[in-house]
Amino acid sequence: MLEKPCHRFFLLSAVVAAAIFAFDLSMPLGVAGGIPYVALVLVGLWAVGTRPIIILACVGTVLIVAGYFLSPVAGIWWVVLTNRGLAIFAIWTTAILVAHRMRARVALDLAQAELEQRVIQRTAELKESEARYRALTEGSLQGIGIIQDQCVGFANGAFAEMLGYQPEEILHRLTFDLVMPEYQTLVVERRDQRLRGEPQPA
Repeated sequence: MLEKPCHRFFLLSAVVAAAIFAFDLSMPLGVAGGIPYVALVLVGLWAVGTRPIIILACVGTVLIVAGYFLSPVAGIWWVVLTNRGLAIFAIWTTAILVAHRMRARVALDLAQAELEQRVIQRTAELKESEARYRALTEGSLQGIGIIQDQCVGFANGAFAEMLGYQPEEILHRLTFDLVMPEYQTLVVERRDQRLRGEPQPA
């Protein structure tokens, strides 16, 4: 049994085809043309895949030819025949463009899904790497601290213990606050000298 969206698509296609064909048969050949059948091909924009578009173009072509033979006679035969030929050309040009658009949309969706998968994978790798890094640094007996914008961005237990703090107490504190008062002037001078590019002892 057809799924509901597929069933609705074919029902819509049949209604559009029947309406255009009825209009085509009700008008003389010199007035009616095959161009309205382009609307039938455009219904394919709601289809899944490009196969329905090709089917609609084939149906439109058959109905254009049938309309040529079944519509009331009027107009110059070669003008009418040229009109119908141009209509078939318009239908297939539209079908090709719509099919190309559908393929591009599918390719874009696939690329987006692949990119999202890569982001998920990369995020998982980064979390795993961060977890390994934290396990190594937090379990180290050496004091390890990371200074960001003159604040403590990370401190393991050994680093905090060296300074007489708990790790959570030292985070985000200004590094200047961790220097003993009698050394603060010296530290500022050394920092300024290093910023000027002057070599200083560690």
